Amino acid sequence: MTLPEPVAWLYTEEVGHLPYLGELSVLLISLAIFGPAATTWFGFLQRNVVLKNSKATIVARVAADQCLFTPTHLTCFLTSMAIMEGSDPIEKWRNSFLPSYKANLTIWPLVQGVNFSIVPLEYRVLVVNLVSLGMCHLFSVKVLYSTDIATFRLELPSQHDQ
Repeated sequence: MTLPEPVAWLYTEEVGHLPYLGELSVLLISLAIFGPAATTWFGFLQRNVVLKNSKATIVARVAADQCLFTPTHLTCFLTSMAIMEGSDPIEKWRNSFLPSYKANLTIWPLVQGVNFSIVPLEYRVLVVNLVSLGMCHLFSVKVLYSTDIATFRLELPSQHDQ
């Protein structure tokens, strides 16, 4: 079971219905794949993506993260979940990859820019997990109160709202 799920259950009317298999699948993928992969990836970026200008280094790390690691991780996540759910992994990838990747690009480049610029290497995976927890909570609340999930969009405040 992952931490965001109990928070989501607070908003459901299905008290007593806990989809353990799905939660265990996400936990398994997180512990066995994402944690070690992200730790290794962040170390690789720290050692190998070093430019003369610190701002250029951060931009290069974010670009590498979003263009190399994210599609790989997302593909692994979607196909692994489909296999554990007993559905077709190729179909799951075809239907979910592009919308998920686009949604990812609305928030993660900014998060990773901050992460790579001010967070020490040993805490970067923790930052990603904390932001993911917050996003899961927001998505859970949005999904539970939304009548049409197909129109869900992550809305970031504009300069006019501030």
